[in-house]
Amino acid sequence: MRWLRHTLPGFVYSVGLTPANAAAALAAAELIAAEQHRVRTLRRNAELFLGLAASAGLATGASAGTPIVPCVLGDSARTLRVADRLYDRGVIADPIFHPAVEEGLSRLRFFVTSEHGEDDIRRAVSILAEEVAAAGG
Repeated sequence: MRWLRHTLPGFVYSVGLTPANAAAALAAAELIAAEQHRVRTLRRNAELFLGLAASAGLATGASAGTPIVPCVLGDSARTLRVADRLYDRGVIADPIFHPAVEEGLSRLRFFVTSEHGEDDIRRAVSILAEEVAAAGG
C-alpha cells in the first residue's frame, strides 16, 4: 500500500486542500443549499447565452448544461484579436489557443454566472457576433 500511495499518479500529483480553500468550498456548498434560486438562475442564464449564440450562428461545440460556454473561432491569432476587441467593448472572455487546444480549434471561453442579467447576456452575445463577423467568420 505504501508503494502504491507514493508511486500512483493520482496520489503523487495531488495535495490536500489548504484550510482556507476547504473553508471556502464549505461556505459555497452551504450557500448553494440555502439559496437554491442561484442555481436555477445560473442554469437559465447559461441556456439563454447558449440559445442566443446558436441563433447568431456562433460555434459552441457540444456545449450543453454548463455555464462555461466556448465559442470556437479556429486559429489562435484570430481568437486573440476577437478577445481583445471584446475586452475593449466591456466583454471578458478567456482565449484558449494552441498549445492548450489543437491549432484550428482555438476558442473563447465564457463564464456565465447567476449574477449576470438578461440584458448583460444579450449584449455580450450581440457584441460577440459582431466581432466574430468583423474578424471574418
